[in-house]
Amino acid sequence: MARQSLWRVALMPILASFSPPRYPLYHFWVKLREVQSGLCRIKLQKDMPPVLSICFRPDGRILAGGRADGTVRLWDIQSAACIDTLRAARPYERMNIAGATGLTLAQVATLKALGAVEETVSSC
Repeated sequence: MARQSLWRVALMPILASFSPPRYPLYHFWVKLREVQSGLCRIKLQKDMPPVLSICFRPDGRILAGGRADGTVRLWDIQSAACIDTLRAARPYERMNIAGATGLTLAQVATLKALGAVEETVSSC
């Protein structure tokens, strides 16, 4: 049986642990286990981007997972459902760059990665 390394662990009556990404298949999992028995209650698995940190809400009902793309997913640990995805505002959030001149394709891609949009505005 292959050993799997664990990155970070959060403790409550439920133990949460997660796997590092495996190149080239960036699948990851977060397992929730009962501390007393060690039984796996829930395995949350998603594709990219990988989880870098995890934390329980103080009441233990919600697990937050910080991801490599800068988002935080909130998971209900009873239903194993993702209930929300949070993202901090990026430097060019919602800036419309449609019609901007003198930009290379790389610059446009970078601006979009930083929150810019390319939406044409129709005139009446």
